[in-house]
Amino acid sequence: MHIFTNIRDLENTYEEVKKLPEDDKLALETYLHEGGILKTTGKQKLELTYPSKDIIDKELSELMPERSKVIEKIEQWHKIKKDSEEFIKNNKISKYAKGTFWKHKIKETFDKDYKEDFKKIKIPIEYIGEESMKKLMDEFINNRDYRQKLIETIESSIVYRNKGIGEKVGKKLELQREISKNKLDILHTRKNKLEDRIKMYKLLLKYLH
Repeated sequence: MHIFTNIRDLENTYEEVKKLPEDDKLALETYLHEGGILKTTGKQKLELTYPSKDIIDKELSELMPERSKVIEKIEQWHKIKKDSEEFIKNNKISKYAKGTFWKHKIKETFDKDYKEDFKKIKIPIEYIGEESMKKLMDEFINNRDYRQKLIETIESSIVYRNKGIGEKVGKKLELQREISKNKLDILHTRKNKLEDRIKMYKLLLKYLH
């Protein structure tokens, strides 16, 4: 029986290890570098007696479900990122199918006071697809008192005075993009590490005696 704790000794003892694809060799090197031990039968051909099949199977039984969970989370966060990135583009197209948009356009065309009032609140019309904005717009179109109160609130507010209330939707979308991007970076890194470990244990399984 031979015991190995580094890839160099393993290569010097077994010619077939030298001929392995670089990815497989890296997997063995990673296992040994992380403190793993390989025990072989001592024969000319590489045959492992340690880690045992039970140990390898246990590791794989934990790694595989974890990878599945990470992949599921990646899909979820990718959807959030995609939705936030496409929100404005989609609403620029879909706004024409919304009753609120046409009510606004008709009111804007025939009511000069309304047109001026709308300029003051600074709501990008593509944001009417956002439910909170749609409700506000419906009220803004149909209720003159509400319109005046909203304008007074905006003009007296340090937060909304210059940028209007539509900015909050833009900030929300930007925040969603940034959070989802960061989450995806972390999850992809985790997925790659899990896949490397799965590959490593499957390779060890291949050489079990």
